[in-house]
Amino acid sequence: MTLSQWADEFGRLSVETSAEPGRWKTFGPQREPMDAMTDIKIRRVVMMKGVRIGFTKALLWLSAYHMHWDPASILFFQPTDDDAKDFDESEILPMIRDTSEVRELSNVSFSGGKAKEQWHTRKFKNGAIFRMRGAAAEGNFRRLTTRINIADEIDDKNWDDKSGDKLTRLKKRGTTFWNSKLILGGSPVLPADQGGRTHAEFLDSDQRHLYVKCPHCGHKQIMEFGNGEGAGVRYNDDLSDVYYQCSGERACRIEEEARLDMLEAGEWIPHNPGHPDRGYHYPQILSQFVTWKDIAREWKTALRGGMKKIKVFKNEVEGIPFFEEAGQSADAEELLDYVVDYGGEAPTWTEVVTVGVDVQKGNQDGTMSYLEASVYAWGRGGRFAQIGHWVLDEHPLTSQAAWDSLEALGLQSFTDADGVAHRVDALCIDSHGGFSQRVYSWIEAMRRKGRRRWFAVRGANNAPGARKEKIWPNTAANKNPILYTIDVSLAKDELAIALSEGKGEFPAIPMPGAEEMTREFFDRLTREKQVPVAGRPGLTKWTSPKNQEPWDCLVYAYAGTHALRAMPGSQKYKRKLAEDIRPIVTESEPASEEPKLSELAMPTGPRRDPEPAPEPQVRQKPTPRQGLIKVRPGFGYR
Repeated sequence: MTLSQWADEFGRLSVETSAEPGRWKTFGPQREPMDAMTDIKIRRVVMMKGVRIGFTKALLWLSAYHMHWDPASILFFQPTDDDAKDFDESEILPMIRDTSEVRELSNVSFSGGKAKEQWHTRKFKNGAIFRMRGAAAEGNFRRLTTRINIADEIDDKNWDDKSGDKLTRLKKRGTTFWNSKLILGGSPVLPADQGGRTHAEFLDSDQRHLYVKCPHCGHKQIMEFGNGEGAGVRYNDDLSDVYYQCSGERACRIEEEARLDMLEAGEWIPHNPGHPDRGYHYPQILSQFVTWKDIAREWKTALRGGMKKIKVFKNEVEGIPFFEEAGQSADAEELLDYVVDYGGEAPTWTEVVTVGVDVQKGNQDGTMSYLEASVYAWGRGGRFAQIGHWVLDEHPLTSQAAWDSLEALGLQSFTDADGVAHRVDALCIDSHGGFSQRVYSWIEAMRRKGRRRWFAVRGANNAPGARKEKIWPNTAANKNPILYTIDVSLAKDELAIALSEGKGEFPAIPMPGAEEMTREFFDRLTREKQVPVAGRPGLTKWTSPKNQEPWDCLVYAYAGTHALRAMPGSQKYKRKLAEDIRPIVTESEPASEEPKLSELAMPTGPRRDPEPAPEPQVRQKPTPRQGLIKVRPGFGYR
């Protein structure tokens, strides 16, 4: 039996969670996604969805299916343990009670006797076992090996992980089963490039959308809300006239009465055909419980509520990610205009050179680990230029060769157009991305070689939207004199402004082995954005998208300039990086037509060779004048 067949025959809606208790009937658009969940040829199913579409019930029937019809070990994750316990009490227990075929196999007592098992682990007489867990506790991902693995609301903050990827660990739970299944779903929050897990998992699938036929012209189209103009839901101000406009050439008017029939006959069509995994975009407009008028009303309410309400509408009604940008950020397309030829490896105005290094753990055993490093030149007035960005992935971090390559880069000199060689003044390497102890050991080894301005760094654990007074701390971290905790959010704030003001430049001619300055590179550099902090007006935080290593490297390189200002001997670097200089004149600005002072002072006669410099004179110690009284040795005369 497929899942929809099992649910139609055995599924019973309980009074606790259903407006109309009784037999379950699978609605048209639900059938294919449900059946994919029990198709042994499909190992992974992703649901990017709105709310009120029946997904929770589909997961409930999937659990019951493997408790009764196809006994299996099931691991079901909710965001927290409290959510998991609530799901057990509100959905699992009523389902077991009301489904006689499942109840007869269970050990649950509904007669008021002592419970035979705990809520988080329920065993069945046919060998099936059902476990509920919360994603917030990292320990819940250990030791279990299960065939059916389910994760709900994977964009919830409790899926965030400080020590690794929780979803990756969940995916490994079923690797020993030839017929394992992974079901992932939830309402998307952020786009994939901003760290949105639901959207990222959907993109890594065959990306199916439901196509329906217009009852008038037969045009096949995706039923979607639209924007009130053109195809989609159309409505007047008081919602007395709400209909759907077909996207075909005739722009047919479709009345609400045709909605359910259109959905029942809909067809799921992949936009990424050939991918082995199934992905379904299931917005609320496909639900049998919601009319077009309901959706139009909710949209009008969202518009009155501002950006926060609009975001909720996009996520929970349209089932799409939404990104509300705040603060100042650089634009990838604009940065392409700042790719210039330095005439050498470094600009002639270079005062300081720093290196920022990001550690990529890769996988659990470290065999896919590597380093990314950026070298930046810094000048006065906040001016900076990238010398090069290297992806040091030839050797994993378990190999000494990887660290030797990084050391060689840190010892390299970079020559400008005038032939001046610039050596690295500071190096900062992230120690929080994995291999922390390996990073510490390497920095300690570098310190023993005399590289006093090579540092291990980690980001400060600030509250959302909070900033410290300065980027570089006064002292090293406790018990670790080589580790410094930096305020990366403050560094990103300052760098975003500098990039948007055109203070950064990038090499037109890459150094050997360095990355080319392509649009893809600048997309990675500018991927992270500032977003508002919920409930704290005026405060912003930075998102944490994947594949943004060039940005992280720039942040660490920038932190290196602040380290130089804070370390012993900082006066030299404060002068080198001073802000009080004349504005930089770009090539696009017209040159002044007024003669320079040097030109006005130039002689009109033939040029003569300069006079030879006089011989340096030895300064003589002055003789005290008569009448002066020597007060104390070393303090002069009066």
